[in-house]
This record gives sequence, structure tokens and C-alpha cells, in this order.
Amino acid sequence: MNEIRDLQPTRRGGDIYVSIAGREVKLSPMQANLIMRAWAEAVGAALVADAHSSVSVTADEAQSKKNPAAKSARG
Repeated sequence: MNEIRDLQPTRRGGDIYVSIAGREVKLSPMQANLIMRAWAEAVGAALVADAHSSVSVTADEAQSKKNPAAKSARG
């Protein structure tokens, strides 16, 4: 079974499709809404987590550049 992040929805005109087991399936408006929300939550959460970890590293680097003594104190 596919994970929700594997079901990247595509839009053509007013219709929304997902690929399941190599077959493209047209979704009803209700199915499309549910899949789009779940996909956005799953993929969005992964993107936010990735961005947050990148920002944290950048913040640590910025702090060590401002205060080199803090970097040597941390080891």
C-alpha cells in the first residue's frame, strides 16, 4: 500500500488524479479534497521539519560567529 506522500495529486483542468500501482485514478471532489489535505499535511510537515533543522544549524553558526568564546566553551 502506498503512503500518502507517494500519492502526489496532479490537476488537469478541473480534474484531480493520483497514480496507484501504476494506474492513474480520477478522484471525486470529496476524495480529492481529503487526499490533498492529507498529502499537504504529510509533505508539509516533512518540509517544515527539514527547514527547521536547517535554520537551527544556521542559528548555531551565527551565534558562534558573534561570540567565538561560546563556541570554544561548547567544545
